[in-house]
Amino acid sequence: MCVNRADGKIFVVTLQKLVLANELIRTIFMAQVCIHGLFGAVELAFQNVQKKNLELIFSGVLSSPGIVFSCMMNQPYACVYYFSLFLIKVLVSLRTV
Repeated sequence: MCVNRADGKIFVVTLQKLVLANELIRTIFMAQVCIHGLFGAVELAFQNVQKKNLELIFSGVLSSPGIVFSCMMNQPYACVYYFSLFLIKVLVSLRTV
């Protein structure tokens, strides 16, 4: 979910309908979503490999730019989503250490 702001009103829209942001911002958000999806598919494919800490570190590195970029672009729903994923990854990594 993304936020469009126009004429003092706030509209919650999907990423595809984020028309008030420029093309670069929409492309970066879409790239982040695709990268996370691809990383999830790769994790599923290699789930029997015993490199869990490396997966969590790499996954955290992928989530951090999402948090920063969504905060910079003033997109609260995306920021909460990325931050929640990041917290879950931190808690899982602390549990596995």
